[in-house]
Amino acid sequence: MAEANRLAMDVMIMYAARDDQAVIAKTVQNMIERRVFAVMFLSVRPDQAIIDTLRRANIYPQEVASASDLNISSISSDDFQIGYQATNLLFQRGYQHVAFAGADPQQDIIGRYRYAGYTAALQQQSAAPTLFVGDGRYSYASGLQAVSFLTQPPAVDAVFAASDDVALGIINGLYDRDGQYTGQLAVIGVDGSSTCTRARPQLSSVTQDFALIGRTAVNEAVHAGEQVNQVKRIEIPFKIEERQTTPTK
Repeated sequence: MAEANRLAMDVMIMYAARDDQAVIAKTVQNMIERRVFAVMFLSVRPDQAIIDTLRRANIYPQEVASASDLNISSISSDDFQIGYQATNLLFQRGYQHVAFAGADPQQDIIGRYRYAGYTAALQQQSAAPTLFVGDGRYSYASGLQAVSFLTQPPAVDAVFAASDDVALGIINGLYDRDGQYTGQLAVIGVDGSSTCTRARPQLSSVTQDFALIGRTAVNEAVHAGEQVNQVKRIEIPFKIEERQTTPTK
């Protein structure tokens, strides 16, 4: 929003369920009727028919903060590397049995890439994967539900959580079960949201640069001009911030 204001651009925000194509299509039609020059999908997954509808209306479509396997430009972090580097960090800290929790690699493109990075790191260690999907929505509830699964034999000693909310659910689930968190499981999440520093213990996380993602998305849309058919994949750097949930074993 700050970048749009700097460029004196008007911004309209409309809401739609992530995968509800009927609602997304209606929302897009409203945008077309307002004669916008670009539509940015933030955590919303339009199908190819909706993307093509925008192009026929000479409107630039773009996925923001999410990769895509469709014919659409995207501005995001490298989700494969997020999964790989987070998992590799846990091995570097001495953990040997690392699980993946909170996303569905079969249904979600981000989850698919992060899980692929996770399994690539496992293969280097000749380790077997452990997957807990939960509701597959990167949710706090999935983290809570993961605890009973992940602590059953054969137990894991570390978890790559697909989001900060999943990581917090795991930590709080351990509190609910044991009355304390003593490092029973090392946990690292994804996003670097304020949840990380508000939680006790503070959560280690892969921190995405959402501000840079947003600025880049706005500038790409502005400079696309009439090139509504171009497809660009831009990956924004991320960093790992270790806090209190990934101590050296």
